[in-house]
Amino acid sequence: MPNIDREARRWQLDLAARVGQAVRYWRDDVRGYSASRLSERCADLGYPISRVAVSKIENNVRAGKLELAELMVLARALDVSPVQLVYPSLPYGGVENTPGAEERSLDALMWFVGRGQVHYRLPDPQLAEIAGEEVTDEHRAQHEENQRYAEATRSMHQIDVLVEMESALDRLTSQLRHPSFSGKDDDSVARREAIGEKLSSVVGAMGELLDDFKKAGMTVDWVTELPK
Repeated sequence: MPNIDREARRWQLDLAARVGQAVRYWRDDVRGYSASRLSERCADLGYPISRVAVSKIENNVRAGKLELAELMVLARALDVSPVQLVYPSLPYGGVENTPGAEERSLDALMWFVGRGQVHYRLPDPQLAEIAGEEVTDEHRAQHEENQRYAEATRSMHQIDVLVEMESALDRLTSQLRHPSFSGKDDDSVARREAIGEKLSSVVGAMGELLDDFKKAGMTVDWVTELPK
């Protein structure tokens, strides 16, 4: 473990303990796996975690050591999201998200996935001043942190839109390929054309959104063809 102060060490140990307890809950109480079975599933995923290592993670006897690779593979092996291991007390259980920062698990989760804030329920300093409330330097600094976070995570909200578009594309494609739309009568042709127009609209909107992602320096590797 790095040479860190006592409070930081305590937080690190608590975090590892929280994840370990969540791993045990999902492994034993929910999935009914033995530690050996979970170890085998990790190996099948290409990142072996021994039975002994699983036990040590669950019992937090590795001095707080928990690798990101282990977290990812354990979550996949347990068929859960990694955040369910990091924040097992969702939605309203308390969690020390960073040293000394007690939050609701829901707030911590939303921050983690880029859809929340750094500091919750923080009034705007300008509005607070208008209302005659005292605004401290700490308050202003926290507000600036929220603004920087919002700017950095704006693309995460656009990704939500992209996911909705992909769902619409899949839905329309499935409809178009359904046997009930394969007829040559006027009604079937009209329905295919209507769906085709919707598909073209969705693909066009997706292309524009992905262009915005590319301009923002995000990774874009997407090719599609309209169903024939």
